[in-house]
Amino acid sequence: MFLFCEKISLTWRQRIRNKGAFAGLMVGLVVGASWFVVTLAYGVPSCGEEDTRPAIVTSLHYLYFGMLLFGISVIVIVVVSLLTKPIEEKHLYRLTFWTRYSDEPREDIDDMEARNKEPREDIDDMEAPNEEPREDIDDMEARNKEPREDIDVKEARNKKLREDIVNMEAENKKQREDIDDMAIR
Repeated sequence: MFLFCEKISLTWRQRIRNKGAFAGLMVGLVVGASWFVVTLAYGVPSCGEEDTRPAIVTSLHYLYFGMLLFGISVIVIVVVSLLTKPIEEKHLYRLTFWTRYSDEPREDIDDMEARNKEPREDIDDMEAPNEEPREDIDDMEARNKEPREDIDVKEARNKKLREDIVNMEAENKKQREDIDDMAIR
């Protein structure tokens, strides 16, 4: 089912949405799990006993039920996707089969700048109950400059450690050569 959602979302331009795919997967899970529970709950009758299981369990083979479940999931995916807003074309360049060779620039759907451009009314109208005074910008800049000195110290220490490692490797190489020379004699 997942592969079907993936393949159809690549080919059916602008229409299969994440909400439709999720709804189809969840409906398929619920229907499939409920059929599984029903078949386990009733069990198989012994020889000679009357079969009192529901007709869906006795007359429908599990492979046929799998095909039926696939059809139900596809219908849910298509219906939910058609009921949701389609993805704009500018977000699909080089993501679908039909736009794979497009030279147009693609915009991310979850672009942070786009989300921040639209003011949220629910947040703007609210007032913070315990508003503390904001820190001065100069204090914030001074605090941000302090860690830079620590970074410079760490970079200098790392450079020294790298030099030490190179020197140790050179010494080890020389010692190995000396051992090889002694072994040859």
